Amino acid sequence: MFSARDGRLEQLTSKLTGWALLRRAEQGLSFRLAVPVPGKRSNLVHGENQQLARHELSPDGKGLTLVWENLQSEHGGVHDIEFHGFVKVTEERLEFTAKVVNRTDLTVEVAAYPCLGDITPSAPDRKLIEISPVWNGGYQIELHPNFSHFEPYWGTDHLCQGVCWSPEHDCILLDDGDQGFYIGPIEPEPDHMQQWFFEQKPGVLDTLTRLPANTDTISGHIATLEMMTHHYVFAGPGAETRLAGVAVSAYQGSWHHGMDLHKAWRETWFKRPKTPAWIEDVHAWFQIQANDAEENRNFQYKELPEIARACKKHGIAAIQITGWVKGGLDRGNPCHDTEPTLGTREEFAAAIQACHDMGVRIILMCKFTWMDESQPYYREEGHQYAARDPYGVTYTREGWKYRTWVQLAGLNARKHVFACFAHPGWRETVMREFKKAADLRPAGILNDEAQHHGGAKYCFADDHGHPTPAYNFSYDNQIARKFKAYTDTFDSDFLHIGEVLHESQTLEYPMAYDRFAVDSMHMRRYYDPFMPLMMAISGFDDRNQINKCLQYRYVMSYEPFNFKGRPDDAPLTIAYGGTVDDLRRRYRDFLWDGEFNGPIGASVTRDGQPFDDYTVFRNLQTGACAVAVANIDARSSATVHVELGGEAPAKFVSVSPEEPEPQPSDGDVTVGPRSLVVLLERT
Repeated sequence: MFSARDGRLEQLTSKLTGWALLRRAEQGLSFRLAVPVPGKRSNLVHGENQQLARHELSPDGKGLTLVWENLQSEHGGVHDIEFHGFVKVTEERLEFTAKVVNRTDLTVEVAAYPCLGDITPSAPDRKLIEISPVWNGGYQIELHPNFSHFEPYWGTDHLCQGVCWSPEHDCILLDDGDQGFYIGPIEPEPDHMQQWFFEQKPGVLDTLTRLPANTDTISGHIATLEMMTHHYVFAGPGAETRLAGVAVSAYQGSWHHGMDLHKAWRETWFKRPKTPAWIEDVHAWFQIQANDAEENRNFQYKELPEIARACKKHGIAAIQITGWVKGGLDRGNPCHDTEPTLGTREEFAAAIQACHDMGVRIILMCKFTWMDESQPYYREEGHQYAARDPYGVTYTREGWKYRTWVQLAGLNARKHVFACFAHPGWRETVMREFKKAADLRPAGILNDEAQHHGGAKYCFADDHGHPTPAYNFSYDNQIARKFKAYTDTFDSDFLHIGEVLHESQTLEYPMAYDRFAVDSMHMRRYYDPFMPLMMAISGFDDRNQINKCLQYRYVMSYEPFNFKGRPDDAPLTIAYGGTVDDLRRRYRDFLWDGEFNGPIGASVTRDGQPFDDYTVFRNLQTGACAVAVANIDARSSATVHVELGGEAPAKFVSVSPEEPEPQPSDGDVTVGPRSLVVLLERT
């Protein structure tokens, strides 16, 4: 419900559960604008303080247009700026779009819309959690009762949190464990950054516990939790700028049901890029570093076939090589020349071909996001391609650290300068360096750090030949398409992989590589059950990580000594990984070609209490389910009971990496320490 007086959103209630997300109408919000004026950069237009100029309901009653004119800011008086808000109601969701019309000589840097005021948990005793998929994993951030504060306290009046932003975060969920609200994009590739920003006003009751006020006011201050979708549009004088659309939907159940909404939206636009056939099969990788920034040379180019023979012995299909470039890994960027101390370019190309001849594919890691400031190239040419902030200063960070005590202490780390991908000269540089790698004729390229631009989300340079500012992420897929167009000229099955990737990049890169922690949420796997995703396996008896690969359908990448070892350095890991992949091959209708459903479709209990370490796959041919149950405990077995959602008790057979022959089961199964058992439904 919207106010006819000032257009604020006064009520937002789930039709599924009755959860009234916004409690007090008088604390509702509409929009906000950040409009710096001379002498006062912090100057906001508060939409709730403006009168509506007009509003119009569409003939079908499902669309609403709200228009505000001559906007009054905190410190700049009245501005000849209009804000147009558009709301569309569908059966599944609300859709918010907007535009800013700026007739002043000022810049509207940020427009916030929609804005939600007085966000309230579903019940006083329920938590409110912000959940967001980021890259291949996900975040859980508590909003109530303990507000998680991430922005610097010295820079804000209230407790603020704005860690979730597109494109790195796909959407957010406001979740209480049993229900929630989904807030996500309408278009897959917006032309500006969006950020979901929370403010807890006026602050918290207690610094240590982070508890907010449980009354409407405290010490005369209104107590409320607000959320705004920030659009970093930088609408300059005379601009009419459209804001990317935002959808809001309610769901019932766990966060997976919220992501079902995202999954359904994604199906309206996503088309999986061409994937080489060998990637679609169960297989494993090995990663090895040739050289690093502190000159730790690991092997000569001509020794590569020997490493490939060891991989072939263990059934490993591909090798990713890092640090093969001049200077070693994370030194000399963007140069992709070969390293003379490792051998000649011709020797490297011949070694790659020899590996391919024996059936082991070579993938070369490349990196184009930043430049090494310590190199002559940067001083002579690269500096002109650096992304610059509004003050004309380059965006940088401390470089990655390697091996030596001096570098690990940060005393000689090579500083990274982030590039402006809107600069035509930089894109030409990237293509030139990419071709150096591709012309070695590997089976593919892994574009490392492709998912981010560090702090250089925008470039504000006025001499780069692009609009100011330019949104760096807008060029990610353009570059990827140029990569693909080049490699298609000699190999239509050339594999393009990206590190983790933000969601829109999956339109161009068919595979992603990542590392996970024990508490990872694996959200991308849930909303994309079949995308080839690869996980690092670094331990020397890495059973738990390997079990996760089966549970979440990840390709394994063996990386002993943090990708500086050899296949024979981790025999326990590689032997167990091989038995897991054998199990996936034998039961691939479930565990590889089956649809990953997360925990949906089964329940697992231990001593009558929920046991969470399981996933469900659905056989697309028969509809039968497989439940993969893992026990991460290093000492104790776990005896659990598995049920499916049908009316009659399901009948199973149990299989495991160690005992792949099916054994009848009534759903009771004991899983040993650091082990996994799969129950296959019998139909």
